[in-house]
Amino acid sequence: RTDKSRRGGGGGRSMARRRKRRAGDRGISRDEQRQEEDTQHEPRCMANRFSIFATLFLLLSAQRGGSVRVEQSAFMREKGMQLKRKGMHVEALTAFERAVQMNPADPASVIALTQASLQVKKNKTEVLRILDDALANSPDSPELIATYGLYAETLLNNAQIAEAMYRRSIEINPKNPTTINNLASLIENVNRTEASRLYNMALALGHFDVLCRLRS
Repeated sequence: RTDKSRRGGGGGRSMARRRKRRAGDRGISRDEQRQEEDTQHEPRCMANRFSIFATLFLLLSAQRGGSVRVEQSAFMREKGMQLKRKGMHVEALTAFERAVQMNPADPASVIALTQASLQVKKNKTEVLRILDDALANSPDSPELIATYGLYAETLLNNAQIAEAMYRRSIEINPKNPTTINNLASLIENVNRTEASRLYNMALALGHFDVLCRLRS
């Protein structure tokens, strides 16, 4: 065991001696040998630096590309709103469709698209499909969930789905007075006590339209 340890421990020293011997045979000094070794490492270092820079560039490009799409989507949504105000509903629908294509996770664009689609195509199945696709991209969006609840109530006359969606939206965002008011209105005939409590919550959050219901 002692002989092996001696041989093993001396392996590094013998290699260093062989390097020195080769350097001596070539007639170069120790400093020149170090410079030669550093030169051999330079291409590898340059390759590593290039790889790092390339990765950073790709990440920054991806972030910039996402930011550009968001900006373009907002621009198309605003263009759609302007067209809608002018009564150009078909053109507005096209603008909203492009806005959603650019940024499928934007609730404002999706909701504007559902309203325009309902007005132009008058197809409730298409509206619910748009919302289904949007919720697949943003399953925790309180705005989209509440909108689905509204259409479930008004288009499908399905109070059970509407109530579940309103409650889910309020769980995520308990400070949206419109959704709270919609839920209160939905359950008013079933549970007036809870409805009154919800109306007061909506009023406290600035939804003043509920005053007439509280007085009645």
